[in-house]
Amino acid sequence: MLPGEQRLPKAILIPDGTAVNRLFAYLCQQADKKVLHDHAYMLQEIQLQWFSMLRSALQCPRCGGNKLIRKGWRERRLKSSRGTISLVVLQARCKACGRTFRPLNEIIGLPFTMRFTDELVQKSVKLGLQLSFRKSAVIIKKLTNETISAEGLRRKIARLAESLCLPNMVAGQTVLVDSTKVKAGKKQRGASVHLAITAEKGPKQMGRSSIKKNHFTCTLAVSIVFTTR
Repeated sequence: MLPGEQRLPKAILIPDGTAVNRLFAYLCQQADKKVLHDHAYMLQEIQLQWFSMLRSALQCPRCGGNKLIRKGWRERRLKSSRGTISLVVLQARCKACGRTFRPLNEIIGLPFTMRFTDELVQKSVKLGLQLSFRKSAVIIKKLTNETISAEGLRRKIARLAESLCLPNMVAGQTVLVDSTKVKAGKKQRGASVHLAITAEKGPKQMGRSSIKKNHFTCTLAVSIVFTTR
């Protein structure tokens, strides 16, 4: 092997007509490993620099003291669409009361309850809005090799929905327009049905937020129009 040449796995060199796919899969795995490694390394370096710069401004959650010293690292794991991220979080100890805590959790955006990266949550939510929660969870596991339960996905979508706020200029006006085909008329594909729905925030029902659909307009075959409130 010449200097600078990359050693390839022997399985890729087998001339069985699948080298393109095997090589692509191999490079994807190597790229994912590098991404996860670089993410963990860079995050550790960021924490060291921030702790050095912000040490005098950080306070102990127990006594409020600001004389802190570094006290090792605490391992954390996050699920992402590219695999499980293993990272470490800086710990500090208060000289005054001896409390050990993680002063940079909020600054780096890593709360105690966080188990998934935002990008995996966003992709899961998009899938969950198109399919059932159960099917979405199965597909996510197959595509990313990471698990998120159907109930967990439902809760994340519900939490996201509660954070949405319809501005006054949108509430009560058409926010969804769609159309489809139904079996009607002489046309082979049927007649068109056009839907227009407006919505606004409704009352709490059994502790859950609801949406009040104020108007529903349906046009069938462009000849019959009816509206309900």
